Amino acid sequence: MVHFGHANALRQARQLGTKLIVGVHPDEDISLHKGPPVFTMEERVKIVKGIKWVDEVVENAPYLVQIETLDKYNCDFCAHGDDISMRV
Repeated sequence: MVHFGHANALRQARQLGTKLIVGVHPDEDISLHKGPPVFTMEERVKIVKGIKWVDEVVENAPYLVQIETLDKYNCDFCAHGDDISMRV
């Protein structure tokens, strides 16, 4: 689910730079790390695109971000929620 805490985290992340690129994870990654997704990836992309602090959305973003991914999108850093993965 998307709630105020998610939107507020995006607002705070946007304040850290000049552009906010948000990666949306595929359903399989959400299932693996968090449990069954409430919305499909396509629905999550539409929701994220509607948040005013978001400049760009990357579909099928990896849950575990590597430097190569940041380089591909010319990102200086990655902000990620502090919730832990359900994957052991």
